Amino acid sequence: MHSAVRPTSPMAPMRPLSDAPRRAGRNARRRGRLALGLLCALGLAGCATPPPADDKDAMEEFRQTNDPLEPANRVGYAINDAVDTAVAEPIARGYRAAVPAPVRTGVRNVLNNLNAPIVFVNDTLQGKPRRAGDMLVRFLVNSTVGVAGIFDVAGAAGYKQHGGGAGVTMALW
Repeated sequence: MHSAVRPTSPMAPMRPLSDAPRRAGRNARRRGRLALGLLCALGLAGCATPPPADDKDAMEEFRQTNDPLEPANRVGYAINDAVDTAVAEPIARGYRAAVPAPVRTGVRNVLNNLNAPIVFVNDTLQGKPRRAGDMLVRFLVNSTVGVAGIFDVAGAAGYKQHGGGAGVTMALW
């Protein structure tokens, strides 16, 4: 039998102290999805190469279905990659070296707190009232007791941060 924490209200279910078994299952599913994604990417990679130039019918079909913006996309990617390597990465390394960990944690907490209303709306639109309520409590507690979100008081009280992106909301709708 595992030990559990006292529920926050008489009607709340008991929650286990450790979520390690659940995380292990989640990690296994993530690895499986990653392997499946890589397998699909490898399978589709063969579709991205042009046919031999002497095959006129295949070349005509390739030209009709080819992405006309691919050259511009490749240039945009190259620019983004160069900016990331030359500018963003050194700034991130400098920030990590110059700013103490507690300050970085406070900044991260404030940004997570600013994101909480968006996650609340997405949880609500996804039809997940428990998660939406937890996020609303997180936002209210951290905005007040947590001094504008600098301190994650709600997290210490058992209301953990969770994601709830608009992509998932759109997929469910």
